[in-house]
Amino acid sequence: MIIFGLRSGTLKSDEGSLVNCAHCHSSQTVYLYFYVRYFHIFWIPFIPLHKTGVSQCSHCKQVLGKAEMPPHLSAGYTAARKKAKIPLKYYSWLIIVFLFIIFVIFSVLFENKDTKAWLQQPKPGDIYEMKEDGLYTLYRVKAIKGDSIFVNPHEFTADKLSELRKLKSDHQSSYSDTTIGFTQHELEALYTSKVLKRINRK
Repeated sequence: MIIFGLRSGTLKSDEGSLVNCAHCHSSQTVYLYFYVRYFHIFWIPFIPLHKTGVSQCSHCKQVLGKAEMPPHLSAGYTAARKKAKIPLKYYSWLIIVFLFIIFVIFSVLFENKDTKAWLQQPKPGDIYEMKEDGLYTLYRVKAIKGDSIFVNPHEFTADKLSELRKLKSDHQSSYSDTTIGFTQHELEALYTSKVLKRINRK
């Protein structure tokens, strides 16, 4: 169950904007307080929606919104609101999502780099993740002779690429005795055409 909604957080109290109270006529007793309204997921801020503020007299406790403020206070409010910065913590989920995307991109880049390198220098035991006829399967390198790589196909297939991880963990030895041979050039062509997805090496 995903818990989400709207919340408010104290943004800033600008004590430098003290003015006289028009209600009780106290001198220099009106403070400005600012708040940010933000959307949260699991109580972690996702994105700020808007910032607002009020004035409050420390003597008579009168609270005024922007529309209720007298002109001299409204002008100070507008200037102070511009200075009220929204801290990065109110972008927490956006930052997390951004960092996750960066992590995924770098992971894919390094994974592709490894696959290209291992494609050029195959070793017995390498696992090739392949897509054939809309299904995904595994090939394990059995032997290498010159420019030829001989593999044993896995006995099971998967509907999704992500499901190959389960095949590798739950059916580690379920490879057929049938041997299929590929040349280096054929494997490179399969990788270029995205039939060969990636190579795993322990």
